[in-house]
Amino acid sequence: MAKKRKKRKNKALLNWIFFIVLALIVGAISWYSYNRTQEDTRWTFQEFQSSESVYVGDLQLSILASCTIHPFEVIEVRPEASGKIVELYFDSGDWVEIGDPMALLDQDDLLIRLDTSRANLSRTYAQLELTRRGYTPRELQQYDAQVENARLALDEALEDLAHTQELHDGGFASDEDLDNAEYGVEQASQNLEHARDARNVLIDGTTSEELQVAYANVAIAQAAVSEAENALGDATIYSPISGTVMDKYVNEGSVIVSSLAGFGGGDVLCTIGDLSTMKSYASVDEGDIGLVTRGQIVNLDFDAYRDETFEGVVLKIHPQATLTGGLNSFTVEIEVPNPDGDLMSGMRGEAEIITETHTDLLLVPDRAIAAHEEKHYVFVVNEDDSIEVREIETGLTNYMVTEVLSGLEDGEMVITRGVPRDLLEELDEDGNRRRRGGIVIRSS
Repeated sequence: MAKKRKKRKNKALLNWIFFIVLALIVGAISWYSYNRTQEDTRWTFQEFQSSESVYVGDLQLSILASCTIHPFEVIEVRPEASGKIVELYFDSGDWVEIGDPMALLDQDDLLIRLDTSRANLSRTYAQLELTRRGYTPRELQQYDAQVENARLALDEALEDLAHTQELHDGGFASDEDLDNAEYGVEQASQNLEHARDARNVLIDGTTSEELQVAYANVAIAQAAVSEAENALGDATIYSPISGTVMDKYVNEGSVIVSSLAGFGGGDVLCTIGDLSTMKSYASVDEGDIGLVTRGQIVNLDFDAYRDETFEGVVLKIHPQATLTGGLNSFTVEIEVPNPDGDLMSGMRGEAEIITETHTDLLLVPDRAIAAHEEKHYVFVVNEDDSIEVREIETGLTNYMVTEVLSGLEDGEMVITRGVPRDLLEELDEDGNRRRRGGIVIRSS
């Protein structure tokens, strides 16, 4: 009997211990759940502290479009002379001023050409002077001597021709030898004729026609000298504008063709771009292009400058659409000042074209507005820190700020972050106040 009672007591003790442990577990779970609920409520309350003011300001409507940017002006540098590049004074990315030398071509042939043309000019000047002033006895003797020398040269050429003819007939001279002998006679005859004509001109005096010819010969020789000087000058290629070298296409040793030769336009040494003013090309959807006009302000953002916005102006709208992926778009040219040279050719970004600007509107941050059953509400922070759900009437919006037509006043504070969107669903249909997490919510 004693053993049975002892077993019953032990069993009862185990039952009590089990219920106590179970109660402790349930209590711990309840305590943990309560604290989690309180933590969630406190977290929600803290989020309510993010609020902004309703204010009177300007609202801009805009169109967003992808864009690229390039120098406003890009010039191809082409040579006006052909030849081999012996010196090159630039590289890609260099800044050059207008008139800076870019390259030097081989000048050897050009220098010979210039010397020859100058010598010919001197000869024509001498001939002109002789034609203008007549002759002296000494000059007549000189001309007579020239005639005699030419006659003797002709006699010698005739003798040489006769001798060569005999050798040719005997098979001891080639046809080429005979041709050369005959050519020598022909040249000697012409020289004698020219010498006699010059002597006759000297004796007969200068006619007006001869004087005109002498002057024309001088003019032709002067033009040849000028052309040779220009060709020598063209051997040094200069920068046509001030700007940055964008692309380089040649190296020292390259042989280039003048832009004046043929129909190809010649070779391109490099391209120079003026980066002080850039041109952006924005692709605007067909549905939005009707809102774009010349002169509109454009805000441009580029990946390379995430914290900086550049301002431009609509310059031109291309009339021809571009079909991409079944959708039409139009190219809009935008002029963008770039005084510091931060923007570089080929950068991609986003252009915001301001199509309308409305002033003196009552505005609220768009993220403060909640939609419920086709109505718009905001959560107003009252002076006693209570949160008031208030219906408002909205007008224009750019999805950053929205015009308020009724329901708010300038200076009121609205919550912009932290209010659950299902909060409106907890309101009674008659607008009774409720308490959520210690915060009073009431409708207007």
